[in-house]
Amino acid sequence: MQALILMLFTLSAFTEALPPLLPRQNCTAPTDFLITGFFSFYPSASNTQRQHYVNFKYEDAASNGFVTCSSITANGTYLSGDKIPCGQIAVCFGWNGTEGSSRGYLTIYREYCHGESALTGEVFLGTNCIPTEPPMPMGYGKECESPTVTESGPFSST
Repeated sequence: MQALILMLFTLSAFTEALPPLLPRQNCTAPTDFLITGFFSFYPSASNTQRQHYVNFKYEDAASNGFVTCSSITANGTYLSGDKIPCGQIAVCFGWNGTEGSSRGYLTIYREYCHGESALTGEVFLGTNCIPTEPPMPMGYGKECESPTVTESGPFSST
């Protein structure tokens, strides 16, 4: 019986030591990213919902296809430095466009290698905007979308 207990303790110690002995997975950082179908909605001052909406598709070499990124704010604006999560991979975004401007910077925050490393990328987006009114789903405001279907941007280390 003591031999069995000693063997279990030895096996337990060996399995705990095993992960550091295995070679680290070779992680390759994506160098750039694609943004497709960027769309935003800015509520007007008379809009009682005051919800700002952003939607686009994100892709990089490691994401295995497009991921939809979208967000609706409760107060109608995004704050500088906000990191809004996208889909099911480790991607967040920030958008600094405002109702008075038809352009802004879309910042992408991307973790890779199981969260051990992170990248940041930024792309400047000009948009075409049109006024909206009910019965549009979001009510009175301004819909803006990128005139180019796809935009690309480079990553840099953080």
